[in-house]
Amino acid sequence: MKKLLLSSFLLASTLIFAQTKHTVIIENFSFTPANLLISQGDTVVFDNVQGFHSIDGSQSTYPLNPEGFSNANASAPWTFTHVFNTAGDYDYRCGVHTGSMFGTITVNTSTSVKETTSLSSNSYPNPTTGVIYLSKNKTYTQIEVLNNIGKVVLTKNFPQGNIDVTKLATGTYFMRLYTKEGSTTEKIIVQ
Repeated sequence: MKKLLLSSFLLASTLIFAQTKHTVIIENFSFTPANLLISQGDTVVFDNVQGFHSIDGSQSTYPLNPEGFSNANASAPWTFTHVFNTAGDYDYRCGVHTGSMFGTITVNTSTSVKETTSLSSNSYPNPTTGVIYLSKNKTYTQIEVLNNIGKVVLTKNFPQGNIDVTKLATGTYFMRLYTKEGSTTEKIIVQ
């Protein structure tokens, strides 16, 4: 019985972790990040902070998208939220600026955290008591800190060299770092 309960808890924790919220900022006639890698069941919030735009990932525009998503043209500010339940590769564009504003979303079926070294951030110190310093050799578009059940507890867009985690409780977290080339997830310990 203990083994069954533990297995159920681990499965539930894994499924909860997969449901992460990602933000795409819309401004200066661009989507940031323009290329997003997420897990099946994750939510993407498109946040228009500047200009007259829309999201067009419809299957009439992109017939190879596994499912369609879109909203109406409107002036900022607005947000549009979509949950990506179907794995696959998605294309989208601004419905107003059809020749210049494009983005992609890749939805993986994986629900586990993969630690990768290809985009390693060389962040330090880890463990930390407050501020984590980031590699000066990379330009990050966004950083998300997630707790051990996958809830985003801290987000910082375009961080400038560090991220302050002093307001987080002591514990283990996952820091997801986004660049224009992709993303990586690191385990961090706050003391």
